[in-house]
Amino acid sequence: MFARLVAGGYVYRRRKPIHWCPLDRTALAEAELEYAPRRDPSIYLLLPLAETERHSGDAGERVHRLLAEPGPTAGLLVWTTTPWTLFGNAAVAVHPEADYAVVQMRVGGQLRRAVVAAARCEQVLRALGAEAAEVRGQVRGAELVGLRYCRPYPQVGARTTAPVIAATHVGLAEGTGLVHTAPGHGTEDYLAGLAHGLELWSPVEPDGTLAAEVGPPFAGQPVHQANPLVIEQLRARGWLLAAGELEHSYPHCWRCRTPLIFRATEQWFVSLEHQALRERALRAVREQVQWVPAWGRTRIEGMLAQRPDWCISRQRAWGIPIPVLYCEACGQPLLQVRAIERVRDLVRAHGSGVWFEREAAALLGQGEFRCEQCGNGSFRKEDDIFDVWFESGSSWHAVLQSPAQPELGYPADLYLEGTDQHRGWFQLSLLPALAATGQPPYRTVLTHGFVVDAAGHKMSKSRGNYLSLQDGLEQFSGDILRLWFSSLDYTDDVAVSADLIAGTRDVYRKIRNTFKYLLGNVHDLRGPLPSRPAQPDAIDLWALARLEQVRAGAEEAYEAFRFHRVHRLIYEFCAVDLSALYFEVVRDRLYCDPPASPRRRATQQVLARTLLVLTRLLAPILVFTCEEVWDHLRPLAARWGQELPESVHLADWPAARPDDLDADLLARFATLWRVREEVLREVEKLRKAGTIGAGTAARVSLVVEAGGSAAGAAAGAPAESVVAEQPAALAQLLAATGPQRLAELFGVAEVVLGTEPLPGAVAGEELAALRVRAERAPYPRCERCWILRPLQADGLCARCAEAVELVLAGGGEG
Repeated sequence: MFARLVAGGYVYRRRKPIHWCPLDRTALAEAELEYAPRRDPSIYLLLPLAETERHSGDAGERVHRLLAEPGPTAGLLVWTTTPWTLFGNAAVAVHPEADYAVVQMRVGGQLRRAVVAAARCEQVLRALGAEAAEVRGQVRGAELVGLRYCRPYPQVGARTTAPVIAATHVGLAEGTGLVHTAPGHGTEDYLAGLAHGLELWSPVEPDGTLAAEVGPPFAGQPVHQANPLVIEQLRARGWLLAAGELEHSYPHCWRCRTPLIFRATEQWFVSLEHQALRERALRAVREQVQWVPAWGRTRIEGMLAQRPDWCISRQRAWGIPIPVLYCEACGQPLLQVRAIERVRDLVRAHGSGVWFEREAAALLGQGEFRCEQCGNGSFRKEDDIFDVWFESGSSWHAVLQSPAQPELGYPADLYLEGTDQHRGWFQLSLLPALAATGQPPYRTVLTHGFVVDAAGHKMSKSRGNYLSLQDGLEQFSGDILRLWFSSLDYTDDVAVSADLIAGTRDVYRKIRNTFKYLLGNVHDLRGPLPSRPAQPDAIDLWALARLEQVRAGAEEAYEAFRFHRVHRLIYEFCAVDLSALYFEVVRDRLYCDPPASPRRRATQQVLARTLLVLTRLLAPILVFTCEEVWDHLRPLAARWGQELPESVHLADWPAARPDDLDADLLARFATLWRVREEVLREVEKLRKAGTIGAGTAARVSLVVEAGGSAAGAAAGAPAESVVAEQPAALAQLLAATGPQRLAELFGVAEVVLGTEPLPGAVAGEELAALRVRAERAPYPRCERCWILRPLQADGLCARCAEAVELVLAGGGEG
């Protein structure tokens, strides 16, 4: 990968300021930064002007007049939270379009004249505790450019004075509007230094101490510990106008949590400007990649737009070496693709240790390479290693473009990681992939939150709130853990505790019992499973329609990685549509109809179809449970003429069945289920009073009164609500369904439909036009089906007597 980037012209070596860890003594990339609160000095510093000679033109005359008039010495007022970087000061930057005021004021009993941004005057004067402040004049930032001031520490570098420069990065939201610029200690300062030809001073050693050139008493001091010394010296000179502290978000090392510094060092970089790599990356993010959730795109866009060139070198004693050699005569790097590929081949044959084991001449071969600058043939090896993010960011190349796995193909369908990887792996995989191949390494990127405890605190072993996966598996099965995680919106942080997970046991039990019910009631089903039952009841067709709705909804949710939506869809289907409704309605026919009756067989075929679909839908979540169900289902399916693969995880996804979706049927049943709720509410009153033991002992009388109406008929209400709330439509629906079917749907002994006012009836709570009266049915109980019905001489109801006679005659198993 490195050779491909070198061949494309993306790699360069330069002395630049980079985030540096003094403890680890190595550079860090943006992806390796962690931000935490930190308190630092906040100082206001007056840098005396070194000269006020006239500039040409009217503007120059005005600046001269304002700054050179008799009185206190004029200076540039700057603000900084890193006093130690004043050793590297090379300029003061102003915004060319901003207005600046020359303010005369008394601070600490002394009269001062300072240049400060007009927009910041009020806040700055308040921070300084200034008295008798007077604005003596105003100039544009561009008019200040070219003035020179006295550098705070002229012993570093070759110049005692430095210029005022123009820079558009200067902001007016904080500070004074004049920015202390040290090109060796900041990215924006570095870029400004390049633009204006400033010298780059960075007198800091690898361990974060100030170099000998800064002189006593600072040399050898850790930079942050040197801050108080710098402040005291500036106060003694009379340059310090105010000092305090500021708490702000500060970058720390991701490994050792040490506060970082900006330090200029020689490093290897991947350029984001070469071949418009940054613009291509932003375009790919917007146009070629799906981001889940969608805000991931905005997050990575902002990071790509602002990030500096990628520093890919590290200063450590271990790691993957950067395969570059330097001319021993002039120090020029041998950045040739052929040389890099030669090292690559040696590493492939002998491992990465070959770089450390062999001398440079043995790596390159005698006389095969010459320095392009001076022609010398002797070289020394690079000591730096690759940033680990360069390695992980190249993983797509090792995996997807490996000759050993040609079936995988490029790019990857999905990358997934935590939200911090928009700055890390996602971004640092995208950049080399675009540079090397011209397209992103992934089609979709999924971002998840992090695991926290029940109180929302970050999990940590030291805090004692850590729950490992092994701990979880000792208390819960793998399927319960997967089912619980599937119920969560992983795009947010996820609170984890044993108590939270334990609640999933009931959900799992409901789903498992649904599978047991389905398997238990298709055991005697034989013959080819038709695409649609030959003689289905409306309830069977409703169940198939709901099954297709759930299948389609689950498929859409899976494709969008919305697993909590899959969880909710399937659980509600099992708990409500199947267990509470369909199973309750068809239980009587499954247990009491003749085994081979068309009605029972039609229902069994629906159950079989549901079993085949539901097992596949849940297999990605309940991996082991669905495999167990599949083991029981395979021999049953063989009787239905279906040859299932050995594992559910080898089965095809259930095919769409749009013909099962009957919108009118679904709307009718939506209303019937609402009527059922009204009926069961009254039946439950009888049960609680001890009048009946079960709903199968109840008679229910229904009347729809023409005068009833409700808000459901208002404009914009769902179609089924309109039907339910229109008395004539509701009455027509109940009559078309019929008393016998209604009794089955409601699970009662008998339903009586009337048209006249019903004494003792109760108005529906949600269906205002409906009147319901429930009472005990005036019949004995059939000893076979336990429903109160008229009985025959043998003590059975007519349906049960026929079923028993058919079975005894040998005709019930057809």
